[in-house]
Amino acid sequence: MEQNLPSFKESTVMQKIIYIIAIVFSLVSLYFGFSPEASVIQQAVHLMFASAIIFLLSKPVIKAVKVFDILVMISTTLSAIYLILNFEAIAWRAGDLNTLDLTMGAITIFSVLYATKKIIGWSLPIIALVFILYALFGRYFPGMFQHGGYDISRIIGHIYLTEDGIYGSPLKASATLVIFFLIFSSFYERAGGGNLVIQLANAMFGWLRGGPAKVAVVASSLFGSISGSAVANVVGTGALTIPLMKKTGYKAHFAGAVEAVSSTGGQIMPPIMGAAAFIMAEMLGIPYSEIVLAALIPAILYYLALFIMVHYEAKKLGLQKIDKSTLPSTKQVLLDSGHMLVPLFVLVYLLVFLHYSPARAALITLGVILIFSMLRKGTRLGLNGFFESLRNGSLGVLQVALACACAGIIVGVFSLTGLGLKMSHILINLSGGSMVILLILTAMTSIILGMGMPTVGAYLVLAILIAPTLIDAGFNPIAAHLFIFYFGNISNVTPPVALAAYAAAGLAGSNATKTGWTATRLAVSGFIIPFMFIFNEELLLEGSTVEIFYIVFTSLIGIAFLSIALQGYFSTNIGLTEKILLIAASIMLINPELITSICGITLGIIILFWNVTKGKKATATANINL
Repeated sequence: MEQNLPSFKESTVMQKIIYIIAIVFSLVSLYFGFSPEASVIQQAVHLMFASAIIFLLSKPVIKAVKVFDILVMISTTLSAIYLILNFEAIAWRAGDLNTLDLTMGAITIFSVLYATKKIIGWSLPIIALVFILYALFGRYFPGMFQHGGYDISRIIGHIYLTEDGIYGSPLKASATLVIFFLIFSSFYERAGGGNLVIQLANAMFGWLRGGPAKVAVVASSLFGSISGSAVANVVGTGALTIPLMKKTGYKAHFAGAVEAVSSTGGQIMPPIMGAAAFIMAEMLGIPYSEIVLAALIPAILYYLALFIMVHYEAKKLGLQKIDKSTLPSTKQVLLDSGHMLVPLFVLVYLLVFLHYSPARAALITLGVILIFSMLRKGTRLGLNGFFESLRNGSLGVLQVALACACAGIIVGVFSLTGLGLKMSHILINLSGGSMVILLILTAMTSIILGMGMPTVGAYLVLAILIAPTLIDAGFNPIAAHLFIFYFGNISNVTPPVALAAYAAAGLAGSNATKTGWTATRLAVSGFIIPFMFIFNEELLLEGSTVEIFYIVFTSLIGIAFLSIALQGYFSTNIGLTEKILLIAASIMLINPELITSICGITLGIIILFWNVTKGKKATATANINL
């Protein structure tokens, strides 16, 4: 959303107001980071600012709607101020809410639904409304879903004033974790961090066969982890990488698909994982570092698969390498802006090795960015850059904040009605007790719910609805949450609602549907890897060193076989029989035992050796004919 806003001097009056409010939002958030306050007060302030900015940014066609938006914004602000000023008194009343309490609660709930619709769309508010209706009319629902029903005042009080409602763990994660990293991300990008990632990837991989596609894979994996949005990542890196891919010789729909899949994968790539890692840590009640370490190998497998597919597409098309002299050298890139890698190293060190809290690590690293950006003229922020970074950081959290608040409504209904306890039994009964069918149902549900939603919003809904079922079924809690996160995220490139793929198609000038289905093929590892790590916890770095090495090794080979088979090329074109056998070899390595591993690796090597031999014979025959 911040891309639509000009600099302060070029802004209209309304844009200047938004600019100032956004800066104040970031500054207040940073204040809370340095000065701990009651978490509900911090969350109320967070939601108040986010909602106000959303209503001001709204540009309805009908003037009456804009007037209504302003009235809702004023009411929302007053309700937040009321909660901040009277929170202690309300707490002392211990649930005995008066008419004013309930009125402010109703305003807050409506405001959350309305603002979420404006910033995200209808999907999440509709789900939340269905749950509110379920709480009201539970007595009319059939079977296990039935409950006695609750009056509206009980529902409002529970959703508005308990830790299982709007001001629960999802919004707490947004207010106390995500906002700091989005401010960090904004400052880092403004100081040249995003450009550094792209230029460094270009210098290191641009000269390889099909180099621009490999640059897209590497740059998007790093930039996407920080950006927090697959679509924003497509726009940010794709504007450079997609034209280069097309110029090199890749077809437009393939270039768009590569960028879409690369950008989508940024959400699963440590260390930041598009801010979802912080919310996941909050939901699971475990250190952030555990999430990062667990997510590392699956993310590497995802990008290895994509890297292999773009490489063999380049070989298949006979693309030539780009002259190194036309590309920036790694040495020159590092000399120009390599100092901006230091903040990333500091962040990882603080989080993973010193086990600092994410908020504290982000605040310290923000200071490091400000200091190191001064070392080169090209990375200095200046006063305008400083304020624009504050603005963009708070604008970046709008979707997350409202998605978290709206998810809080669903959490509230779950806890109030006891639906959470029933959900596991319902899904397990539907699966007939089969773990594989349960996982397939979960994957399909995650993809459907993830369509059209931001990654964080999709994950929150799935974490509430589905993850407890997998945990109750005996799966590792981290594996269960990563499983739903992967499938909720992969919906970005899964038609019919493949937002990242469609954004990339727009940049590539290609058919959106064709780009979407090509992206689905390129992202096939993203559909398989979750099944691999949920059955093999060693991929999450849990277990003995020997077991981890064995599972990681066989998984790497299996993913390589699968990628080559789907791309249909190795030394020469791969025939249908070869594809089937190669896919069979990769399947043997998904949940490997020693015998199946030996058989899978042996079969795969034989097929690839046969393909090389076939390619040499074809080349020799062609030379003779010439």
